[in-house]
Amino acid sequence: MIRRLWPLLAAALAFASIAQAQVAAPELVPAAPRHFAPSLLSFNGATVTPDNPAALQWSAPSAAAFGLFNHTSETPPAAPNDFSGWFVGYRGISDRFSFGLEHTAASADTGTFDESATSAQVSMQVLEGLAIGAGLDRSEWDNGTTNRQEEENTFGFSVNLAKQFYLGYAIGRDKYEENTASTGSRDTTLYGIAFRTEGSWRWHLAYDVLDKDHYTNITSLGFDAATITVQVGVGNWVFGAQAVDFAYKGSPNDLSTTVIDVGWVPEKAGLSLTARLWDGSTSGGAPSDESGAALNLAYRY
Repeated sequence: MIRRLWPLLAAALAFASIAQAQVAAPELVPAAPRHFAPSLLSFNGATVTPDNPAALQWSAPSAAAFGLFNHTSETPPAAPNDFSGWFVGYRGISDRFSFGLEHTAASADTGTFDESATSAQVSMQVLEGLAIGAGLDRSEWDNGTTNRQEEENTFGFSVNLAKQFYLGYAIGRDKYEENTASTGSRDTTLYGIAFRTEGSWRWHLAYDVLDKDHYTNITSLGFDAATITVQVGVGNWVFGAQAVDFAYKGSPNDLSTTVIDVGWVPEKAGLSLTARLWDGSTSGGAPSDESGAALNLAYRY
């Protein structure tokens, strides 16, 4: 039953919250879920839209994407909890102005649990090599007893140096509501650096950091997450890996996660098919294992 989810809540929230990449520049993988895990509110979603809205401006070409995923959360000796879902998204990219939309939905394979997350972003190149962007994320989950909603407004900028080196920074404000009774807010900061090349051999190397404060008025811990991304494109193939360190503020709980990407991604445009696998485990508290897989389809033009 879904009640078994509650001992996993802290670990599950941590696991998905780490999937905050694409702060300075977009990944080589056109679209994939952000390491889905239950009860994580606005952290669920896909990489059709980046975490820093300004980085959307460097995401050419335009793309439409769809994907399916599943996730297993397990804290022994309890039985595993399985979840499945899908995402759909579109981004339209031009030389000066771009926009992106995506929607993700997921549910528990057994019991009552439903979640959805929607993201909308716009970006603009205001100077050569300088883009600004704004985004709005809304999400909701419901287990039949508790209904939680979260909204996040984000504004950021990204600098493109020599079309290879990227710097990104964004700030945001989260709002939280549970059963229309409990409310809270908190500040968010994202920053990152990336190196990306084009051609028959393509590289994407990035270091991204996400910092979220504690919510006001409600009991919810803030956290820090750092992600190292290494992706390489060889001809029409792309291979990638991410290593993530996550830690709650004021808590000994932390999480280490590995993400693997592999797929067919034509260099310029066309149909791409990629797979994403992730596996993580917690330490410093109740041990848990978080793992999942996704199959992603995108058409770039």
